[in-house]
Amino acid sequence: MNRLFPFVAIVLSLPLLSVFAIDPGSDPSNPAIFLSAWLAMIGWYVGATAVLARGAGAARLWAVGCGLQILHVAIAFHATHGWSHAAAFEHTRQVGGIGEGVYVNYLFTAVWLLDATWLCLAPRRYARRPRWLTVAVHGFLLFIVFNAMAVFGSWVARGLFGGFVMGVLKTRFLPRCCQR
Repeated sequence: MNRLFPFVAIVLSLPLLSVFAIDPGSDPSNPAIFLSAWLAMIGWYVGATAVLARGAGAARLWAVGCGLQILHVAIAFHATHGWSHAAAFEHTRQVGGIGEGVYVNYLFTAVWLLDATWLCLAPRRYARRPRWLTVAVHGFLLFIVFNAMAVFGSWVARGLFGGFVMGVLKTRFLPRCCQR
């Protein structure tokens, strides 16, 4: 799966690029927004589990996931917001109740991009970074993904996300915290 994921992600992303042929801001319900969000969240899950397990190819998987997140942001900004921060702010206010939440979305993407860049450019330094920093970065990303699923996700999406989180906790965190 880990070796195949980047190829599959790219192949699945290619049809989504057709959204850029429509007029900006003209189709807020375009399926490319939903599909790109799913790809980004699958990229987050696959990448995070590889990074936390310090698995082979973790940097590549984390970078591909981050690229999928950036693609999702670009698709949403084009199709829904017409490349307008004010429109994104207003949409976030309408959907989530707090327009300033759009800044948290920006921060989410920036943190992931910085983390993936660090891992790709300096993997030895990344591996030696303090554990609290890894917990803070991945805890923040998990918190935002959780909230995105709660606000934007269907019941199916929430159920799948819950399964993903339980899988990460079971395989990555619980064995470490319960060791004596």
